[in-house]
Amino acid sequence: MLSDQVILTFFFSLVLVFIYTNVLFRKTSLFKIRKWRTLFPKILLINIVCFTSVALYFNFQYGYITDDKNYFIGALKYKQGFFNIKNGNDFMFYISRPFREYFDFDRASFHILWGAMGYMGSLNFLYVLSKRIDFSSHLQNRDQLIKFYSLLCFPNFMVWGRIYGKDSLALFLVSVYCIGAYQLLTGPKIRFRAILLVAIPVLLLYNLRAHIAAVAAVGLLAGLFFRSINSKRYYNANSAIFFKFIIPAALALLFVIGSIYSLQRLTKKESVSMSDVQKSLSNATNMGASGGSATEVAENSKEDPNIIFSSKQVAINIFMLLFAPMPWKIRGFADALAFFSNILLLLLVIRFGKRIDLTDVFQKYLLVVCGLLIILLSFMTGNVGLILRQKTIILPFLFLLLFSTKLKNGPKSSPNRHNIPKLDYHP
Repeated sequence: MLSDQVILTFFFSLVLVFIYTNVLFRKTSLFKIRKWRTLFPKILLINIVCFTSVALYFNFQYGYITDDKNYFIGALKYKQGFFNIKNGNDFMFYISRPFREYFDFDRASFHILWGAMGYMGSLNFLYVLSKRIDFSSHLQNRDQLIKFYSLLCFPNFMVWGRIYGKDSLALFLVSVYCIGAYQLLTGPKIRFRAILLVAIPVLLLYNLRAHIAAVAAVGLLAGLFFRSINSKRYYNANSAIFFKFIIPAALALLFVIGSIYSLQRLTKKESVSMSDVQKSLSNATNMGASGGSATEVAENSKEDPNIIFSSKQVAINIFMLLFAPMPWKIRGFADALAFFSNILLLLLVIRFGKRIDLTDVFQKYLLVVCGLLIILLSFMTGNVGLILRQKTIILPFLFLLLFSTKLKNGPKSSPNRHNIPKLDYHP
C-alpha cells in the first residue's frame, strides 16, 4: 500500500514538472503550436508508466534498484559538511539527508522526486534543440516527432535517467550546463546568467562525477575557442589582435590547466604522469569485472592490463560502449531492453548521421564533448550495467549533434555568421 509520503511526493512532482514545462517552453514554438503542446502530457504519462514498470521489475527481481538502498541508509549516517565530500556517494548522502530528516522520505519517494528531476533534465535538452531546429515547419513532421520522442522517451533516459541515484542527478546538472553553454556560444554577448548556468552545475558535478565535470569544462573551453577564432567583429587593428590572438591564447592556456586539473582528479595525485593515468584507466576498466555482466575486455585486462590501450581494443571499447550488450549476451528482460535501445540508437545514427553540419560553433562544441565523453567512458566498459548507466550522459549530446540542422534564420551572432555577409577589418 502506498504511504502518504509517496502520494504527496508524486503530486508535488507532477505540479513541479507542469510548472517547469510551462515556464521553460512558454516562448517556444513547442508551446505556441497545439500539436506539440498536447504531446507533453502524453510524453509524461509514457515516462511514468515505463519508469515505474522497470523500477518495480528491478525491485522485485533484486530487492533494490541499483544503489538506492546504499544512498537511503547512508543518508542518515553521513554527518560531514559539503566541503568534506570526497566522492559521488558522499554527495548523494549529503543531499539525501535533509529529505530523510525533515520530510521522512522512503525509497519510493526518492525515486519519484529523482524521476521528476531526470525528466526535467530531458526537457532542458529538448529546450536547447527547440532553439536549433524549427518545430513550426510542416515539411519534416515525422523527423521532428522522432527527435521529440528520442530526447524525452529514449529507454536509457526513462530508466537510468530517472532512477534515484547519480545518473539522474548528473543528467539534470549536465542539462542545465548545456543550456548555459548554448547561450555562451551562440548569444551575441556573454551574459552573467549563462556563466552561472555553466559554473554551478560543473562545480557540483566535480563532487558527483569528476570525469563528467572535466569533459564539460574542457568542452566549453574548446567551444569558446571556436567562437573566438570565428568572430568577425573587428572594429580596428587592436580588436582584431584581441579576438584572433589574445583570447585564443588565454583559452588555450585555460584548456591546458583544466586538462591537468582533470587528470589530477582522475589519478587522485598532485603530480600527473602517464603511468598514473594508465593505471586509473585500467582500474576503471576493471570495475564490475567480477559481476555477472562482466564484458570480455574486463577478463582480458586482468591478464594484460595494457591491452586496453591498443588501438584495436580502444575501437572495441567504443563500440561496446555504444552497442553492448550483443544479442548472444542477453540474459533477461533488462538486457533485452538494452539491446532494443541499441537498435534504436543505430537507426537514429543511420537516419540523421549524414545530415550533421559542422559549420556552426555549437555543433563543433557538441562534437568535441561527444568525442571526449565517448573516449573517456569507453574505458569503463568492464560491466554491461555500468555501460548502460554511463551512456545516459553521452546520448543527449549525441542526439543534439545528430538532430541539429543549419540555422537559416538563426541569431545573427558570431557562431552563426555563415548565415549573413561576413564582415572583417581591413586596415
